[in-house]
Amino acid sequence: METPPPDPQKLLAHWMEWERGETPPGRVMSSLKTGGLRDLLEALDRLRAARARRRNLWIGAVASLVGGFVTLVAIGRAGAGELPAYRLGALALLATLVVCVIGALVAEWRVGQASVAVDLDASRRWVTLRGVAPEFAQAVRARQSPSDQPY
Repeated sequence: METPPPDPQKLLAHWMEWERGETPPGRVMSSLKTGGLRDLLEALDRLRAARARRRNLWIGAVASLVGGFVTLVAIGRAGAGELPAYRLGALALLATLVVCVIGALVAEWRVGQASVAVDLDASRRWVTLRGVAPEFAQAVRARQSPSDQPY
């Protein structure tokens, strides 16, 4: 038997019952466990980690870019004997910049895949959701009338 995806509203309702003293802690823990709290927390942690990786890679890209400019200024002021070392440093910073930018773009894509996006059309009548669980999308399609189907 496949478990349904976690429903944050139901999980919050179980928690609030415990806070109001309506449900004993053992029953609340059981409800949270069977309600998919672990899956929800794991998904949230994956999203947090993806955002942290993205931020660190963009910081690395900016630091490499700044380091490259500093190296270029130093090359302009360097003597003939120091140029090969500065050129090697500039090349290393360029390689670091390329790796960080590619990594950051991949991280941007992963964060986009792990996030739910909501778009409204110009009339504000139609809502498009992206990044939802496949089970949610199937349930919505099953409940749509033929006139609601996309073109």
